[in-house]
Amino acid sequence: MAHPPLLPNTASIKGEHAAMYVRMSSNPQDHSIEHQCARLQQFANEHNLEIVKMYADAGKSGLRINGRDGLQELIADVQALRADFTIVLVYDVSRWGRFQDTDEGAYYEYICRKAGIQVIYCAEPFANDGSAIASVLKGIKRTMAAEYSRELSARVFAAQCRFAAKGFKMGGLVGYGLRRISYDRNGQLRRVLESGERKASITDRVRIALGTPSEIATIKQIYTWYLDEHCGDTEIADRLNQKKIRPERGDCWKPWHVKAILTNEKYMGRIVFNRGTAKLSTNRTTNPQNEWISVDEGLPQIITSEVFQRAIDERRRRMQPRDRTAMIVALRALILPPYNRTQPVA
Repeated sequence: MAHPPLLPNTASIKGEHAAMYVRMSSNPQDHSIEHQCARLQQFANEHNLEIVKMYADAGKSGLRINGRDGLQELIADVQALRADFTIVLVYDVSRWGRFQDTDEGAYYEYICRKAGIQVIYCAEPFANDGSAIASVLKGIKRTMAAEYSRELSARVFAAQCRFAAKGFKMGGLVGYGLRRISYDRNGQLRRVLESGERKASITDRVRIALGTPSEIATIKQIYTWYLDEHCGDTEIADRLNQKKIRPERGDCWKPWHVKAILTNEKYMGRIVFNRGTAKLSTNRTTNPQNEWISVDEGLPQIITSEVFQRAIDERRRRMQPRDRTAMIVALRALILPPYNRTQPVA
């Protein structure tokens, strides 16, 4: 493989100290960290550079600098004048980042250059020497890297929609009283996945199944407390903690645990996908309901659709704002002795 030429003054980098920056996302098509390190070390050996530090972001998306501790540390060292190197070796432009705003990648490189540190993309067929042609090619490469992420996101989302319409689980927490079961591409059962466990192969698919009988009984009990005994989320959480029942996450029940069970359609057998969108590491937004993918009977029912709708209607009723008279009556019931609660409202 032909190596790109060095800086205009080739001799000036001989014997220099260099750092390497490597990154790999979870995409299996990306170059591995080991492959990048080997290529950068080869480049350093061929040009008599001494590698004094490595910055790495393993399993990190290149869309944003957020969460990329390696790149953040590199930029922080450069800005604080802690860098004991004058060159940063990077495999190619896409390893530096797939920023959707291509100027962001250029900005981080400029921070290095302003501090007298040169960024070299070792696998690119051009020298990053500040020339007009290098600037044009870097701009094209940055745009290509960003576009690759956009196209990949669109393809993945389309595939997720197809599988969600068939009743498969598309990531995320499964919920209390439910389990994930993985199947291979031929529909053969593999195993029940434990909490936090990933499926064995990228081609495997996941369906939702019921949990233990005691968990199912707890879910039904929650609906009974809420609808028949008119308990609130906090009171139900307290009762569950008193019974020493463990939630899906954490050591004790919180009101939001209870609310999740009382408001999620999956407990009546319906799977809903695409409620919200957070593509390309953007902030999550809520999608209009006509874009949701809803699958009835996607898993066994724990409670009937009638009971679930009663719970939704009851929550709406409790959330309705009270008028002034009703609010004063409620407050008096909380703070006044029983014999004063019949006083007329002013």
